[in-house]
Amino acid sequence: MFKCLISKYIYRFILILLLLEFGILNQGNCQNSLIDSLSSNLENTHKSIAEKASSLKIQAQTYLNNNEFLRALGADKEALLLYSILEKEVDRGEILLHIGNIYQKINDYDNAIKNYLEALSLFEKNEESLLIPQTKKAIGELYVQLDQCHLAFNYLFDVQSIYTNDSITYQNEFSDLFHSIGIAYGNCGNLDSSLYYFNTSMNLLALNDSSLVLGGMLNNIGAIYSKKGENKKAINYYRQSLQLFQKLNNTNGIAVSKSNIAYVFKKQKKFSESISLYNEALMLFEESNSLLYLRDNYYNLSEVYKEIKDYKNALYYNNLYISLDDSITNSEILGKIASLQTQFEIRKKDQELLLLEQEKQIIEKDRTLKQTQQYILIGGLIILILITFLIYRNMKISLRHNQLKQKILKQEKDELTQDLDYKNKELEEFALKIIQKNELLIKLKSDIKQIDSSLPENKEKLKELSSSINSSLYIEKDRKEFELQLNKTYQSFFLKLDKQFPDLSKNERRLCSLLVLDLSSKDIATILNISPESVKKNRYRLRKKLNLETDENLTHFLQNS
Repeated sequence: MFKCLISKYIYRFILILLLLEFGILNQGNCQNSLIDSLSSNLENTHKSIAEKASSLKIQAQTYLNNNEFLRALGADKEALLLYSILEKEVDRGEILLHIGNIYQKINDYDNAIKNYLEALSLFEKNEESLLIPQTKKAIGELYVQLDQCHLAFNYLFDVQSIYTNDSITYQNEFSDLFHSIGIAYGNCGNLDSSLYYFNTSMNLLALNDSSLVLGGMLNNIGAIYSKKGENKKAINYYRQSLQLFQKLNNTNGIAVSKSNIAYVFKKQKKFSESISLYNEALMLFEESNSLLYLRDNYYNLSEVYKEIKDYKNALYYNNLYISLDDSITNSEILGKIASLQTQFEIRKKDQELLLLEQEKQIIEKDRTLKQTQQYILIGGLIILILITFLIYRNMKISLRHNQLKQKILKQEKDELTQDLDYKNKELEEFALKIIQKNELLIKLKSDIKQIDSSLPENKEKLKELSSSINSSLYIEKDRKEFELQLNKTYQSFFLKLDKQFPDLSKNERRLCSLLVLDLSSKDIATILNISPESVKKNRYRLRKKLNLETDENLTHFLQNS
């Protein structure tokens, strides 16, 4: 339900974003109102679920206090589901811890351990420092009940380590923990260690003035000394316990302490003192209707009378013991049956909840499938609109890019054309210079022929002509420089020419380059230092090699190749 709700709002939110992108929603107030509405709806749903889960959590604790285990478990399971939806792992852990307590109460230890461990995993994952030791202590104490000493000590000592590392936070927790460790050692047969932890716990209790608990602790320490055979110490602690309970006017505590002292007197063969105290305890147990203690008292009195060979009283109290034991046993059997019945009902309830949940999931899946189909349709349309927009935007960007590229290419082309024109002009000027030099040489040659060198007045004129000739002597060098410049400027032209007509000779290639410059046959003849007739012949041969028709212009053809 919650996930579907979120999905619906997500789709709406995406749609709003798309509308904003396309400029359909332009009013700021409208945008804010829609987004605020979505946030408010989500927040209210979340709050409603959280309040319901919290209420169920309180109900579960009330049911447990009233020993209504089935109702407590039902409320916890429902709260657990709601906290799962909210993804509140710590709250889920607390519910699992509570469920573990319920299972422990009805003696379903496997499920108790399972829920405790799951709760511990969540607390450790979220680093909940206060709940981790609490859960570990519950697990350790459960293992004590199951006589799993090794596992019990692992968890209880982990808790001790946590308490020690933060002794200020846990200063009031040490006494109870040490009491649990003392019980664990006592159950596992290590009486000295048990005694150490009981004494430590008792000292802390004295500091905290917990008189009632302290009285119980004194009785526990007395019991350890009694087991060890140190009867004087046992009686000393039992008497301290008796004094405390008398101050508190606690009937049951007084009776237990007197019964414990009577037991030690019996071991010491002080039978009259033992019988006297057992009788005093007996009256108090009858007054408080403490059947278990009363039963044990009957048995102990029967044993004492046996020791002093008073078989009549021994038989009397033994009969009372047997009668009460049968009654208690029947009650215990009924209790166990009730416990098993409760376990059965809880498992039955679990099955019902599971079936209900599966049914709910099937209905939810069906509804989700229909909603998903709608969301897919809406999502498809949104994606289509988005893709169309992106394609349009990309085309627009691409068009701008191409236009810019065209401008850059045109600019580069114009620059190259200008550069080529400039170089052509330079080549033309170079060619003109060569032509002018040739014309000068021809003129000088003609002038020399007309001068009579034998006449003295002509010597000066010949000297001038010689100077002019010397200044024009480097014409061959100029030709080579011109050819080099020509090859450099028309490099791409020559590459194309060689590709189209690879059989052209060097002189033919040179003629092609001069024709591209649009020079006349006369100017070409001057540059190449050949006759105009030779140029015409060379042009004719070139036309044949280029496979040109008679009406085709050779210069135009080369310029457009």
